[in-house]
Amino acid sequence: MQPVQNCNKDIQNTNPSSKELVPSSKSSQHSFSPFSANSLQIDSSQGFGYGCAYYSQKHNMIIASPRGKTIQFYDATTLLPLKDRKSLKVDDVVKKISAQEKTDILIIQSSSGSLYLYNIDTHTMEETPKDSEADVSTVEFVNPTSYAFSMFQSNELYIGSLENREGLKYGSVDSDSRYLHRLPKSPLLLSSLDNGSVLIYRTDRLPQLPIIGRFQGERVWESVVFPQSFMMNGKEYVATIAQEKAIEIWGMTKGRMKLVKVIQTEKRICSFVYLERYKMIAVVYPSRYVEFFKVLSGKLEKRFEMKISDACSMFLMKDRNMIGVVSFYQGIIEFIQLQ
Repeated sequence: MQPVQNCNKDIQNTNPSSKELVPSSKSSQHSFSPFSANSLQIDSSQGFGYGCAYYSQKHNMIIASPRGKTIQFYDATTLLPLKDRKSLKVDDVVKKISAQEKTDILIIQSSSGSLYLYNIDTHTMEETPKDSEADVSTVEFVNPTSYAFSMFQSNELYIGSLENREGLKYGSVDSDSRYLHRLPKSPLLLSSLDNGSVLIYRTDRLPQLPIIGRFQGERVWESVVFPQSFMMNGKEYVATIAQEKAIEIWGMTKGRMKLVKVIQTEKRICSFVYLERYKMIAVVYPSRYVEFFKVLSGKLEKRFEMKISDACSMFLMKDRNMIGVVSFYQGIIEFIQLQ
């Protein structure tokens, strides 16, 4: 895939450099010796496909949705099914789970474009009504009571409310929004458009949701940039997959994005997470390997061979210093302990 040309004024055209990623003099060094800790066999004969697995630290619970159109609940310590939480049915595989640390409500989006609100405390779930026949493309919390979502082929962003279950149309943009990501430290929402552009919304002025900037990413897969954010040395960064075999790291200041580092890989990236303790990015491919790259240097630190051979996604269990790697064809989550 050819790179997307960058012609937006909000990005500074400088060569990517690690100068802005200078390590803190107070940071301590940690040994790094990952090993396969355990695995969880999900109740599914169809595997995960592009299903979702989510870890709730607050409730010590793993929520898994394989291709069998069910949501299943497991104890994160014993890896046994939670007896008080029976499986829930959805209309298709869960595509995304959005959580907000100040509420026990999860917003669940299925691959068929439906939205569900799941209450962890009461173990109840309801499908949200839609004013349009169009399917939901993406969803994300913006604060404890409101969430943003978009519809397929609508070029519009909506604000939904947990209180009255209504959606407020915000406004049209120049392309369909396909992925939303809320920055945990800054009052900002990133909206990845179908044309590879990423809009930056300010979220602390609701019901207004002003666009304060944008940057042009490298389009991957369905022509969409999939951003993640992380903190390093007291500053917030955004990382995106570029051309399927690289991770671009952007520094943000008042809505302006600057490309500060490119980490190159040799295979097509399926998923990645940032490991704050080690200042590394862990990457999985459709294979049996997970690779760990130092953010500051961009160099490969370690290649780890897993038991599963068909990884498709991963998630971080920060309090346990562990990552979970999800299999595509098998209903297996392999846990890698980071030490």
